[in-house]
Amino acid sequence: MLYATNFDPTTFTQTQVGSSASLTQGSGPSLLCDVGSAGSKLIASAKNWTVAEPAEIWAQYSVSLSSVSGGYVASLYFEGIGGNHRHLHIDFGANQITLRDPNYNNEGPLVSVPGLNSGSTFQFVVVDTSPRYRVFVNGTQVIDYTDSFAASTPSGYGFDCASQNNGTGSDAITDFSLYSADDCPTGWSCAEIGNPSPPGSVSVSGSTWTIQAGGGDIWGGSDQFRYVWQALSGSGSITAHVASQTNSSPWAKAGVMLRASTDPGSPDYQLLVTPGHGITVQYRATQGGAGASATTYSGAAPAYVGVGVSGSIFTAYTSTDGTTWSAVAGSSRTLTMGSAPLAGVAVTSHNTSALSTVTADSVTLSGSQPGGGSPPPPPPPPPPPPGCPSPWSCADIGSPTPAGNQTLSGGTWSIQAGGSDIQSTADHFRFIWQSFTGDGSVTAQVTSESASSPWAKAGVMLRATAGSTSAYYAVFITPGNGVDVQYRSATGAGTNAFHVAATT
Repeated sequence: MLYATNFDPTTFTQTQVGSSASLTQGSGPSLLCDVGSAGSKLIASAKNWTVAEPAEIWAQYSVSLSSVSGGYVASLYFEGIGGNHRHLHIDFGANQITLRDPNYNNEGPLVSVPGLNSGSTFQFVVVDTSPRYRVFVNGTQVIDYTDSFAASTPSGYGFDCASQNNGTGSDAITDFSLYSADDCPTGWSCAEIGNPSPPGSVSVSGSTWTIQAGGGDIWGGSDQFRYVWQALSGSGSITAHVASQTNSSPWAKAGVMLRASTDPGSPDYQLLVTPGHGITVQYRATQGGAGASATTYSGAAPAYVGVGVSGSIFTAYTSTDGTTWSAVAGSSRTLTMGSAPLAGVAVTSHNTSALSTVTADSVTLSGSQPGGGSPPPPPPPPPPPPGCPSPWSCADIGSPTPAGNQTLSGGTWSIQAGGSDIQSTADHFRFIWQSFTGDGSVTAQVTSESASSPWAKAGVMLRATAGSTSAYYAVFITPGNGVDVQYRSATGAGTNAFHVAATT
């Protein structure tokens, strides 16, 4: 929610300390501070806004400099109801930023930020429930600090300018905007998961949500994204129409998610739209475990997406009209997320220097109990993916990209696989296997292999586990390097190999 933008400095309550500080009213909404001797200071403040509920409050502004020398500084602060406040203290002469306490003593980390100059943009974020302070310079986070004060709702802001060590300078505070990061939909919770950068926001207009988010990714062992969610009670589903998505990265992601908790490494399951890599089903099976891809299909925003859980079976759904839904082939996974998973809409920019803006509408939650009712359960999960008949098991090992699949027809397997290699200390490939006890063997005829790389590999393998770093022994056919015999003697060890001349 935008509380106010481009404040007119004539509305400020001004208190001047020191005879050589002066305030000049320029044209337009700017605050000009001129300081010419040690110890002089000017404070301009305003307390004409309040926060109705706990929220993330942030200010964004730029500074125009002239005639800066020595220890000239400028700072912005938020003040709590009880008078507690923190200054964002910017020393342009020393190219340093820190936080200062009410007595103007250094409180937070002292951070060097080379190149502070005219036009630098600052974001000062206060998470009033922590209390936690985050600082961004030109879109890059430089401070994330939690202090010792009890939490207090911010009730005002101010600017001050000062000269230390006989420095001089002039700055104009311009383009000042004050936000609450979340205009959260009624009945929903909104938060940033994993401390994404830059900070995002949520706004609502009718049935349309506009979500801005930063963050590195929803992937790996820990996620960074903005989330809007409700808790399910038992089985249920969430569906949405991702109407638009800006291309902050080909791997920016937006869609629907089921998640065990708001911990960045929580188990999760989601169907996500990307600008450049189709629509992907992803999941994390365990707390802090690696992300994995179940399947990917072509598409981009606008797109209808849905995920549901029935018991412990999680399934992704797609639709062309938002009314008739069908399960995404190969998407079902058996996962554990407790009795009340968090169902919501997730957005990440996959770019820690830029926001991705997503509009979503027709968000529908089924299976939660807001208002006392309990909607019908989601559609039943589909049968297991075709091409992996009992007693075989089929899976991507090590989260290869693109995701693989397989079909079986008349005793012939057709297998598609991505992945960087089966080599070194960890592997990325598609595996089809059975377990056996004691001595045994596996044989196969590789009748064809596409040349995605001279070192593409296809063949037979004995493997201790389905983990990516497992011990194994294998014989592979390659398109350009003959027959390759490889093994890893222990979990996480390097790979040994010897090569045989090309044969048929």
